[in-house]
Amino acid sequence: MSLLYSPEDHGLTLVGELDFSSGSYEFDYTAVWIDAEGNLKWADDSGCSCPSPFEDHTPESLEHGPVDRLRDHLESRYRDQYGGYVTREALERFMTTVTEALRD
Repeated sequence: MSLLYSPEDHGLTLVGELDFSSGSYEFDYTAVWIDAEGNLKWADDSGCSCPSPFEDHTPESLEHGPVDRLRDHLESRYRDQYGGYVTREALERFMTTVTEALRD
């Protein structure tokens, strides 16, 4: 079961995902979850339309840390993205969503 589509089966709550792809029969996600203890976790996954995103990930394989570390990770992906599909505004909205989820 994919962490993206069934996070509750893994003790996680999905905060959201940011798609760096063109959306044309492909995905290039950074997804963010919060575990039962309120810890922030994230991972990147990409591929064509055949595999399910994050089907090969486990809760133990996820990156984790404070929100500043996630922001650094996303800033790096933003700078390195090919095609510029994620805008600065989308990145900031996503970080606002993450920050608000951590407060809940």
